[in-house]
Amino acid sequence: MTEKFFKFSQDTIWLFLAVGIVLFVAIRYDLIETMTILINDHGELRLLEILIALSCAIVFVLIFVFRRLKELGTCRCRLLDTIREINALSTTDRLTGLNNRRYFVKIAARDVGISLHAGGSPLVAIVDIDHLTSLNDAFGQNVGDHVLKQVAELVSENLTETDLAARFRGPTFIILLGDCDTAKAIKHFDVLRQKIFDSVFFIDSDKVTTSVSIGVGSKQETTQSLSDLINDAEIALFEAKDSGRNRVVLR
Repeated sequence: MTEKFFKFSQDTIWLFLAVGIVLFVAIRYDLIETMTILINDHGELRLLEILIALSCAIVFVLIFVFRRLKELGTCRCRLLDTIREINALSTTDRLTGLNNRRYFVKIAARDVGISLHAGGSPLVAIVDIDHLTSLNDAFGQNVGDHVLKQVAELVSENLTETDLAARFRGPTFIILLGDCDTAKAIKHFDVLRQKIFDSVFFIDSDKVTTSVSIGVGSKQETTQSLSDLINDAEIALFEAKDSGRNRVVLR
């Protein structure tokens, strides 16, 4: 509606502007003749000519105001777009499109605190791509980045509305389940592991496969914060790597 209003105002203003320009030129370049027209034999100003002159002045003012309002509206839209872009850059991992670590920790710490206070059972899973360094060495960094993106998409597809995921570091992702039964969570993450293992990533003429190891940190008697869950998930991930990779380990 605002755009239609500005469009209508511009169309009307330009019509008045054309009339105003004619009067402006007449006043500026033929002042004596114009004054003669404006003043009658009795030395009184003709009301009609005065109204016309004032109307032209008002029109010019309105033109200026409306043009400034439109420019301000455009600047405001650009500013909002810039703010959105800055906000996205500050919360999103540019390569994978997932949340970044800083944003995850900020939101997850709050959610875990609320869940623990309410007697819930939050879980944290750390998903690490197996042998990504070897992939980079064999096929190049671009291939490794492509695999990261594809795995990130699979992680994202496996989330529910209440889950939160992020790229944690390098080839590692982190997932928070706000309140979930442990057995269901393990099954949930094993489905993700198998889906990644069964996937074939086509990169130019190469076919690349990979696997992930997943460590899950669940609520313990000593769990007080997100940090405790992350520490347990890290230990579980180490156990998964140490016992052969491509598996889910719960702690």
